[in-house]
Amino acid sequence: MIDKASKADVAYKFIEYASHDLGAIKLRVGAGTFPADYKTLADKDFLNSTTAKDGEGKPIAYFGGQKINEVLAQASKNADPHFRNIIFSVYASRVFR
Repeated sequence: MIDKASKADVAYKFIEYASHDLGAIKLRVGAGTFPADYKTLADKDFLNSTTAKDGEGKPIAYFGGQKINEVLAQASKNADPHFRNIIFSVYASRVFR
């Protein structure tokens, strides 16, 4: 049986891998997630992409050929570092679609 300290250590190592390993980041971005690093946010291929991807990495034509990652990369620079989710944000998102 794994103790709590070991579970926490494994979880931290996974988060560190998923957030800092370039191969892991490329894999996640290829499956449609937003990059967790500045290097990918500045990558020409990422910025010039004209399709979004779903959770399986399949292209979605929703944005009509726009370079959506350019917009998202710029928006990430404007994020408020003091923002905090409200306690009931998951509930509110579900109710107020």
